[in-house]
Amino acid sequence: EDVDGQKMQEMQKHFVETFEARNEPVILTGACSDWPCVSQKLWTFGKLLESVPHAKTFSVGGYQMRLRDWRRYCDGFLRNQDDGDESPPRHETEKNESNDEEPATSRGNSGAPIDDHPLYLFDKTFAETCPTVFGNDTWHPPTVIAPRSDETTQDVTGKQSHDLFAALGENRPDYRWLIHGPARSGSSFHVDPNGTSAWNAVVSGKKRWILFKPGVPPPGVHPSEDGATVAQPVTLVEWYASFYEHAYDDEKEEEE
Repeated sequence: EDVDGQKMQEMQKHFVETFEARNEPVILTGACSDWPCVSQKLWTFGKLLESVPHAKTFSVGGYQMRLRDWRRYCDGFLRNQDDGDESPPRHETEKNESNDEEPATSRGNSGAPIDDHPLYLFDKTFAETCPTVFGNDTWHPPTVIAPRSDETTQDVTGKQSHDLFAALGENRPDYRWLIHGPARSGSSFHVDPNGTSAWNAVVSGKKRWILFKPGVPPPGVHPSEDGATVAQPVTLVEWYASFYEHAYDDEKEEEE
């Protein structure tokens, strides 16, 4: 369901009862429009290259990468997206200009990668890496999501806090991430590892969610009984091509 996030700021009780308590997914529109990183465009690639020290690195595909190098990867990816508008699907094999066979997914006209499974930046220590750039003065949890004032807890210093994880001190699990990637990048199917609810803010671009009811695995995805391992297509492109059209067949049958 889509809900005007700015109006919901005044309806927190309704939000808790309608969505949070019932564990219902919801999209809040306009909820982060007043964030400086959005209204002042502080997190555009150009601004970040200016404000993030050159030596700082972020987690990309399990490796540490400087922002400038990550920008180079994304720029090359976008150029190849444009170059390939009239080309065959990139997961097919085609003849390149030489006499060798090469998968169309490996290289484009500019020499940069065109991946079926693109890298994307997924960093859990971004705020600690650059607190002046990613600190709380540039963004904050939407008021409707933050707990009410009468539901605060104490952090390890004894101060009142809206953050329940703050009570765990150094033992708190990972709880915030900076995510960025080109088209077709994203995570594989998973259940939240901490068993919590989460909120995500799209600062720029678009993000597509594929959600299923608890206990209902997506078609083509086969978790073990204990959930420790999951067998699924290697890439999201493969899953979309093979299973997406049947993703909600069971729900359609129930409605009929």
